Amino acid sequence: MGIDDFIWGLVTLTLRTRYKKQKLDFRQLNSVPPKLLALTIAAWHEENVLGDVVDNIIQSTDYPKSMYHIFLGVYPNDEATISVAKELEKKYPNVHTVINELP
Repeated sequence: MGIDDFIWGLVTLTLRTRYKKQKLDFRQLNSVPPKLLALTIAAWHEENVLGDVVDNIIQSTDYPKSMYHIFLGVYPNDEATISVAKELEKKYPNVHTVINELP
């Protein structure tokens, strides 16, 4: 454990006790206009889980779908993951496949 970890631990504990006293009002939170977001997912041999991950993100996110984009970073020598990423790109307009130049 480094001294920097210890300091961040103290800061987190201090802030956590301070913010526990404040109540979050969801009506106020929803009154703030959404901002454009980008999510990046790096994928290497993730063909078995990538579809479930992206489906879960899109189905469980309470945010306008037009206001966030998911970028799937894949490698050119991973055809199985590229295939899944391309299918997700067809399924969702806010999902984009980015293929790295290097294997």
